[in-house]
Amino acid sequence: MPGVDYKQFGTFLKARGSSDHTAEAYVKDLRFIERKLNAEALDITPDDLDRLFSRKGLSAARNQRLKHAWNAFVKFAAKRLNRPDVPKAEYEAKVRWKPKPSLTPDERLQVFRTCFSQDVNPEDGLAVALLLHTGMRREEATTRQVVDVTQNKLVILGKEDKTRVIPLARREPCFGVPSAFDLVKALTSGKNANNFVLSHASDPGRAWSNSRLYEACGRIGKAVGLPDLTPHQLRRGWA
Repeated sequence: MPGVDYKQFGTFLKARGSSDHTAEAYVKDLRFIERKLNAEALDITPDDLDRLFSRKGLSAARNQRLKHAWNAFVKFAAKRLNRPDVPKAEYEAKVRWKPKPSLTPDERLQVFRTCFSQDVNPEDGLAVALLLHTGMRREEATTRQVVDVTQNKLVILGKEDKTRVIPLARREPCFGVPSAFDLVKALTSGKNANNFVLSHASDPGRAWSNSRLYEACGRIGKAVGLPDLTPHQLRRGWA
């Protein structure tokens, strides 16, 4: 049986609405599964899956992520490879976590002010303020290009290829903090259509990674007394 075309699998995931980061993670997880079972993905049996997911050393969270990746492959095999017989992974490892509380109005303003204080890296401040202004998911923020900005709106391609439009308000949230419109204008100034809104200063064609966005949130959060601040908390704070 020929091996799986990982590039084709990644393309399938992206076509179904997965971000580049998620697609890459699922491909890596599929490689991991094949390596641990010493078998090609299309030859893996239900007994193989039971053996893998009962392995010691796999945390509940890791177990769950592998199952998500495997079941994405099952859909790919059925739709693209005409192999509906590939066994699906059962969700037995439930990951439980306590959701982080949303930002209060005061915390939201405090984060905004801190983003533009002298003690903060300007790139970190602009990125965090962008999330707080727009409520974008981390994958959406790191994949937005200048072409997605139209006048006073930001076009987002979200889950399952659903398009939504975020109005860019011209009103400043507080003194010393730019409006969403002015912030995006500053982030896109001097860039061409294919450059990223959140890009490296020395290379506008190179987008921020999700990990860098998390690190920026952590540094800003630590400065305001919220050391575990995450991109999703900013999204909830916007909502």
